[in-house]
Amino acid sequence: MYTHENFTLKAGGYMDTPDIQQKFFDSSCAVMLRMDTTGLITYINKFGYEHFGFTEDEVIGHHILDTIAPRTESTGRGLEEMFERFREFPLEFQTNFNENIKKDGTRVWFAWTNRAEFDEEGWVDGFLCVGVDITNSQNEALTLRKENAFLKSILNAFDDAVFVTDTEAKLKAYNSAFKTFFPDAMGAFKQRNVMQLIETIANSIPGDDAETFRQTAGDALASGVGALSEHPGSGTFSYNRGGETVPVAWQARPRVISGNFLGLLWIFRRSG
Repeated sequence: MYTHENFTLKAGGYMDTPDIQQKFFDSSCAVMLRMDTTGLITYINKFGYEHFGFTEDEVIGHHILDTIAPRTESTGRGLEEMFERFREFPLEFQTNFNENIKKDGTRVWFAWTNRAEFDEEGWVDGFLCVGVDITNSQNEALTLRKENAFLKSILNAFDDAVFVTDTEAKLKAYNSAFKTFFPDAMGAFKQRNVMQLIETIANSIPGDDAETFRQTAGDALASGVGALSEHPGSGTFSYNRGGETVPVAWQARPRVISGNFLGLLWIFRRSG
């Protein structure tokens, strides 16, 4: 350990003078707090007070689960159990994502970086936690998951084989009927390659209909990106499926919400 009149430098390069540390903590745009091994908050920086809306008397000496953390998240996950494991195995929680709560009851999501602090004998005597509010990103992720689940439920309600491409002509989703109807095409979804998908379907179409499908489907993709054609592409072909020739009618429809083009909905229907 190297000692200077202005700071103390410990092994690992950690500057441990109260003045330097306090200035750094108070100027931070992240929440910084310390708590003891029982979960009582012993320190929180200025930004933390402002962000959560508590006063010093309402936080210092109070348990973290009675102040800035709910005992149960809105997801249903219990934080009491998680905190007990954190105390016992702090190295498992060097980074952690959990819901927190402001004084007015507002729920917010935080990404936390946690570090155990040790006494002179090497025993854990507290924790330093640095948190960043990720509520907007978390809400966007939850909304996206809900939208994807909703889209999947709609697609699976179709008896027709359906897949979806986005505004960049990339594969986005397919329904269970499509997987049953075109089982050889599933590899294209793993690669997110729509041209591979079209080619796989075309390879099972006999005669000139195969080239017609390739050309028409390719034109549909090109017209769908940046254009709101009512019927970007459609046609018919006979499809070899398990030794059986199946007549198929197909079309690509634009997906439009509030005037915004979101991509194409591709529908394949047995026509006879």
